[in-house]
Amino acid sequence: MKNTNWIYSLILLTGLIACQSEKQQASKKASEPGTLDTLRIALDWRPNILHSGIFLAQSRSAYRQAGIYVDWFTPEIDNYQKKPILRLLDGEADLSIGPSEHLFYYALDTSSGSPQAEAIASLLSKPQSVFAVHGEASIKSPADWSSVQYIGYDTPLEEAIIGSMVRNAGGNNMPEVVQPGRLAVWEAFLKEPQGMAWIFTHWEGQMSPVELQFFAPNDWGVPYGYSSVIVARKNRSPQLETVIERFLAVTKRHYLELAQAKGKEKTELCLELTQQVDHSNYSSPDFLVETLEDIQPAFYADQPEDWGRMDPDRWENYMEWISKNKLLDSALPSGTSEKWFTHELLPDPEKLKP
Repeated sequence: MKNTNWIYSLILLTGLIACQSEKQQASKKASEPGTLDTLRIALDWRPNILHSGIFLAQSRSAYRQAGIYVDWFTPEIDNYQKKPILRLLDGEADLSIGPSEHLFYYALDTSSGSPQAEAIASLLSKPQSVFAVHGEASIKSPADWSSVQYIGYDTPLEEAIIGSMVRNAGGNNMPEVVQPGRLAVWEAFLKEPQGMAWIFTHWEGQMSPVELQFFAPNDWGVPYGYSSVIVARKNRSPQLETVIERFLAVTKRHYLELAQAKGKEKTELCLELTQQVDHSNYSSPDFLVETLEDIQPAFYADQPEDWGRMDPDRWENYMEWISKNKLLDSALPSGTSEKWFTHELLPDPEKLKP
């Protein structure tokens, strides 16, 4: 348990974030668009350690040096009334970040059976998403979840994943589900000792002032996909493709720097981020060090040459599970995972060493 005063302060600050949307841009001082190529990015959540490679590159003007003005925004701009992938599909962003299943639910053109968007890189090489319950809830497996209250985000697959985990653990009954609003989930979960929430171990898992128990979908028979991936529209222009390629090359270098930082270097990087990212989530270097230590292995630390690359079998297994459980109006044909992601825009590992 991380019961320190700065964590409580951080939680209090998080509750005030919705009123601080004007402060959410990281290092907007870096440059104004001018003659640079603008790249608009819809982030998946409030700024957190998951996005730090982007923030680090921006704070050092690395995108500007590559001829790019990165203009990112978060769901806080409208209290998460619209999903990032929908902003992408509606032309409000050039890239979005989110879980792989959002492609299946929102980007599938049912008339043609083909996706309108695809994942172009993964920020994480392995899952960091878990269902968490309070330690005092005395839950030993998902079979016991009928005694807790699931505080949900009202997003695709939540209840289906929970149901499968419960059944695979030998249980019969679902937890009660409540939905306080996506950006209010974490605070509501902390107030409910018998609560359960879907969280990231590297963020809420480190932020929590109380002991938590974690239950990962993959450990209970659900072959969960990727969260989070960078998504682009399929019908992008050649000019936009070149901008994205430059963006990914710069982004890779900075994520790998974070992934491989040790000791004093790690502390210095987190201090640099707090000085550059104008958001209350980046107010404590000590907290960022803890979150970075948790996420580093998932930042492709042991496989830098594969940064951003995704496993076709992981996509295929997740698609088969979704189809088997009839979680979409139309089935996802097996053997078609290549329609949903591409590595073509990623930098060549041999040409771009970390």
